[in-house]
Amino acid sequence: GNTRWKYPAEARLSDNPSLWNGALYAITQNGVMVSLDMESGMPRWKARVAPAVGGDIASVTAHEGRVYATAGKSQWDGSERVVCVNATDGEKFWEVKPDTGLWNFIPMFPGDGSVIFQTQNGDPYAVRISDGQVLWSHHREPSGWTDGGTTIGPNGIAYVTHADGHIDKLSPSQTSDLTAHRISDGEMLWRHEYPTPPNSWPVVAQVGESKRWTVLFPYGGQSYQSSVMFAMMRLSFLPDFAQKSAFLSLNWLYLALGRWGKYLFKYLFWLNLDFPWPGGVTAFEPETGKVLWEWHAPDWWMPEVKGDDTGLATRTYFVYEQGKIHGQNMCIPNPWASPTVDVDGTAYLGFQDGVLYALRERGGKGEVADSFATSAAFSHPGIAMAPGMLAVANCDTLYVFKYEES
Repeated sequence: GNTRWKYPAEARLSDNPSLWNGALYAITQNGVMVSLDMESGMPRWKARVAPAVGGDIASVTAHEGRVYATAGKSQWDGSERVVCVNATDGEKFWEVKPDTGLWNFIPMFPGDGSVIFQTQNGDPYAVRISDGQVLWSHHREPSGWTDGGTTIGPNGIAYVTHADGHIDKLSPSQTSDLTAHRISDGEMLWRHEYPTPPNSWPVVAQVGESKRWTVLFPYGGQSYQSSVMFAMMRLSFLPDFAQKSAFLSLNWLYLALGRWGKYLFKYLFWLNLDFPWPGGVTAFEPETGKVLWEWHAPDWWMPEVKGDDTGLATRTYFVYEQGKIHGQNMCIPNPWASPTVDVDGTAYLGFQDGVLYALRERGGKGEVADSFATSAAFSHPGIAMAPGMLAVANCDTLYVFKYEES
């Protein structure tokens, strides 16, 4: 757990970095991509790929000598285009601007010379790696917005997340769906609809005792983001100083009112909020979309995710009053950390209640095999694994577990 090196970035980092060929690749919000030597932390190269980068949690992804990232600013503070650069020196190969903005971008590589990703609207894109040519795409109507993303399976299918309605309509009752597309030509194979938001990633893995290939998808909306954040959108006409004061006041008021806060925000800002916040995990047959089983997470009744109210006064003071901390006073993550499945077929997911769940299929049903309560909710990157080791970060702490053979 000792710190080996530290690199002082020249601007805020909101995107997830990646590792490849002994280097760490990251991008700052002022559009500077950097390659750092993993042993020393010293820069191998730096390159400005855009004037700015969105404030969402996208992923800088290195793959076979190229690095993929998002750039530019789009509506709701996401990014507007995908850039591909040389992993050796940062030289730009190409960029693609989809029809709608990008949010929480994570590219997928099926091994056929293409890269697969989706927009914030849930529009899937297949782009040729060699020259950035769009091979196929599908635009969804009506347009919407989701925190979730696309995953590909070994069966040549991409699983795409879509929500109905824009970000300011996000609520526990916002409808959504998970759609399967054939990677070779983009044809839709099946679709499963949900009565709740889809703000996570599916995973395709061999699950449970049978080790059968399964699509696992965590669904559900997140607390708080559907309240104060969207109320502020109604006040966007105010000057900056007035918006800051209003935001601080709404923070305190919403948390103080607890379960009654939804009524104030519903009638004052026309937000259709409700409690509890449902969530769960669905298991699908990958080729047909047949539901194999479903596990319902414990209902979450609080107006904020686990940990966001703890120390809020101190964080608010330093962020907004003193300007000593660059960032935001609350984590406001997605409801689920993206799922990870180990070699034994157990799925690990962190929920907005601050609990890390280990789900396992037994007798055709999904059950909690183990759980670990933490101090805060989890961001969407999820759990990382290495031989005999599991690591996960919630909004304030890194947890590392080691497996000891008896």
